[in-house]
Amino acid sequence: MNKKVMKEWRYRELKTLLKNFERNPVRNHSMFPSLRAYSSNRPAPPQPSSSTSSPVRVNHYADPSMPLYPPPNAMTHAYPTTQTHTPPNPPTPNTQIRAPVHLAANNSNDQRVRPNSTGLRAVAELKGDSFKAVFPFKLFNPMQSLCFDVAYKSDSNLVVSAPTGSGKTCVMELAIVRLISKPDGQHAKIVYVAPTKALCSERVADWKNKFRMLGITCGELTGDTDSANVREVQQSNIIVTTPEKWDSMTRRWRDYKQLMELVQLILIDEVHLLNEPRRGAVLEVIVSRMRTVNAECAMMNPNRQNKKALRILAISATAPNIDDIAVWLKEADTGRRAECKVFGEEFRPVQLVKHVFGYPARMNTNDFQFDKVLDYRLGEVISRFSEGKPALVFCSTRKSVESAAAQLVSDSMPCTIGRDHPYIRSQLHQMELQELSQMVSDKKLAEYLPHGIAIHYGSLTQQDRALVESKFISGHLSIVCATSTLSVGVNLPAHLVIIKGTQQYRDTGYAEYSELDVMQMMGRAGRPQFDDSGVVVIMTTVDKAKGYENMVSGKEIIESSLHENLIEHLNAEVCLGTIRNVELCIEWLKSTFLNVRMSKNPTRYKDPRDKQAASLDSMCMKDLNLLAQAQLIQQQDEGMTVSPTDFGRVMAKYYVRFETARDIIAISKGPSVKKLLECLSNSIEFSELKYRNDKTYLNTLNKVVKYPISGKLKTVGERVNLLIQCCLGSVKFTEQKLVGMLSLDTNVIMKHAERLSKFMFEVCQLKRDFQATEVALEISNSIHAKAWESNGHHLKQIESIGPVHAKALFDAGVRTVQDFLQKSPEHIEGILNKGRLTGNKLMEAARSLAQIKLEVTECELYGKNDIEYYVHISLLNPTTAKLVGKKGPLNAYFFAGSESDNLLLEFRKYSLRDIQAGQKLTIKVKKLSAMYKLKFVVVVEDYGLLPYLNC
Repeated sequence: MNKKVMKEWRYRELKTLLKNFERNPVRNHSMFPSLRAYSSNRPAPPQPSSSTSSPVRVNHYADPSMPLYPPPNAMTHAYPTTQTHTPPNPPTPNTQIRAPVHLAANNSNDQRVRPNSTGLRAVAELKGDSFKAVFPFKLFNPMQSLCFDVAYKSDSNLVVSAPTGSGKTCVMELAIVRLISKPDGQHAKIVYVAPTKALCSERVADWKNKFRMLGITCGELTGDTDSANVREVQQSNIIVTTPEKWDSMTRRWRDYKQLMELVQLILIDEVHLLNEPRRGAVLEVIVSRMRTVNAECAMMNPNRQNKKALRILAISATAPNIDDIAVWLKEADTGRRAECKVFGEEFRPVQLVKHVFGYPARMNTNDFQFDKVLDYRLGEVISRFSEGKPALVFCSTRKSVESAAAQLVSDSMPCTIGRDHPYIRSQLHQMELQELSQMVSDKKLAEYLPHGIAIHYGSLTQQDRALVESKFISGHLSIVCATSTLSVGVNLPAHLVIIKGTQQYRDTGYAEYSELDVMQMMGRAGRPQFDDSGVVVIMTTVDKAKGYENMVSGKEIIESSLHENLIEHLNAEVCLGTIRNVELCIEWLKSTFLNVRMSKNPTRYKDPRDKQAASLDSMCMKDLNLLAQAQLIQQQDEGMTVSPTDFGRVMAKYYVRFETARDIIAISKGPSVKKLLECLSNSIEFSELKYRNDKTYLNTLNKVVKYPISGKLKTVGERVNLLIQCCLGSVKFTEQKLVGMLSLDTNVIMKHAERLSKFMFEVCQLKRDFQATEVALEISNSIHAKAWESNGHHLKQIESIGPVHAKALFDAGVRTVQDFLQKSPEHIEGILNKGRLTGNKLMEAARSLAQIKLEVTECELYGKNDIEYYVHISLLNPTTAKLVGKKGPLNAYFFAGSESDNLLLEFRKYSLRDIQAGQKLTIKVKKLSAMYKLKFVVVVEDYGLLPYLNC
């Protein structure tokens, strides 16, 4: 048997093992090899100089001193008091209640607690046998049982606060079943909102399978959803989405209000993420928007008057002010606050002990150096808390993963296999690990596996990742170092979870983990189907330790962040028609979580520049006036009535910050490329990007870019400008210690720059500024192509041609797509030093780029000082041009203007399908002088600025 066949056979064997394990998960770690005490020839690392520990032993199921579990009817139901429930105490450790409880049919030996003795609710209580199939067990667990009457037997709004793993999703499913069991329930729509795409994908996969037999469809609407699938998602019964995507799509959907008429249930997962800057504000806004629109639809449609108002169910982790969320989500028709069920850590299905350790960071120590300090502490932490069971080490980056694994390997090198080695229990075990290392393709992974340590991150092949997961489950691997992406979607058994460092790279640089990130990683410790206990260790800096201790112990108060970017959201609501006057604006603000928290903590929401306390009225008037001054809205009736402007609509469409929109609208007429690029680079969206000890190196790069910055670099905007130009000019970063960081920053900058440049282009078009429109379109297309239009790098638009090949073609005289198409496939292969058939594939890709033919006929009207231009637009390659892209139908812009007075005379947007059929138009202008000339431009969106004609 050759190596390839052997490799495939072992991979199939591992997949089978993983499937069998998932069907019959272990309940403890008796199958895992015992990890011996950590040992090394070097002295044991010192204890952290400053540490905080919160060993919250949260599961008291086995504690005989705990009170007996009271049945649901014994609980206090005095509305609107929040109900805080005490935990159950099963008769023996063998009868622990898990979520969900799977009971074997006709099993006389089953010792699990029964409903009549514990108050657990039965699935049999659901009306209709078809709905019972949604729940693959017979009894709901204690937390679910206590929520049963509110979730399934009423239409009240509900907020549930319970620990991870307690079965909160099941409560949402009870609400879904109640709705779809109603006479008109099959036509109702349900919107489920979760903070991440990964959680949405996980929920869609689960609910598609569960509800398919009931004829209920489930669609995913996230950043990964193709435009072609959006209509299908709109027609689904359950729409699963993120706050950002739902906000974006509802700003664009013309039939949004008609859709909202059908929405009867909103499910909010991880509602405590209201605490997060910007993301929390978006969640707050979309909930208020849906409630406002739903109420308006009810008032305008008499047939809906007798229908129940929109129902909201929100689930949350532990928080001290969960009551505030219940007040926010009060019922629209009665004004009664939502029912609130609070469950303590005792309801967690496994015992979880949490530790937060703060380590001192020396002055001038960067993130990389502190990460190395934590690497030296890992062995000690594993030895102290693993209890001979598997451990997951979460790291923020791929390099951090490799660094952690390498240090653990180094620490274990002096140990003797089978005696004091922490991760290899015998010679046979080592042989198995050696054999395993030969089955993977990643060199680093193959290097670590013989030592009982594995790595796991996104760039590994699917085969390598599956192999690591299966071997970790089977007990062959004791330690896996992984990026935080593993915390979502992959369920691995780990007694110990270590979060090594609490910062990760986000859009604007390194930032602390969000509460969601931490909770997801913690959720991998002691999962119910794999373990009976778990330990979490968070390793951070001394100054951050207290904050994380509050976070993991549920002591962090949930606040609103809406006030920080309220002005952008007000503009969006004006554009949607939700806000039409000051009175509606104040009413809308009263429906937000911001209003609830302002009454409790007014100091937090006060502008330090204002002497008076913050109020909704003052916030409303201040921001509406600023929007009007920037031409983003119009005010009538002495400022009491408001309406959107075209500028405001474009701002909402592209999610542009207020300060950026104001500055771009204020640009003077006829700007140059350099001027517009400077304005773009100074956008507030980039304000959090900082210099990273790279100013000297960037000053050297300033000498080779197309539009050098005068003098030495000083501002963040100048750094952004330079990095954009380096990308467009294909300038390589050669300073090794800066390459990674500069590349990350450039990727983030280009992502925002593409959106902002499109906004700038539309603003210039609305201002009827011909030169600015042409220049802004050049910048926008260059940023999309990641290449200046004036050099050969825009050939990168051809699929499979990168910067190296584009430069080779440019040097050989092939500088445009037209030049490329005039060459033979063999000639292209020779330039690129490629094999046969490559040229044909590249030629086919080039032919798929739309080539537009622009014909203009000038006709001077007899006896008049007028000129008519007859314009015909068509495709040169109608049979080969690609008409639809990944984001939907491709479009082209046609515009005409006078260069002498810089006036944009005509602007139109066509789909390529329309141009394929041919488009004709007539432009009539006054001939002001003999030298009066017009310029006509047509360009495919995101392509180059060709063709154009001067007449």
